[in-house]
Amino acid sequence: MTHEEPTTVGHLIDGQLVADTERTQPVFNPATGQSSLNVALASQATV
Repeated sequence: MTHEEPTTVGHLIDGQLVADTERTQPVFNPATGQSSLNVALASQATV
């Protein structure tokens, strides 16, 4: 098994994927404790 960098998931706003911030939050698999992906954290301006 190889280790890959987690993918970052952005926001779907008006039909477009938007990830306008460097801030992310990891999403963990509760069974393994491994981070499977990152979710972009939206700023107030983005929302």
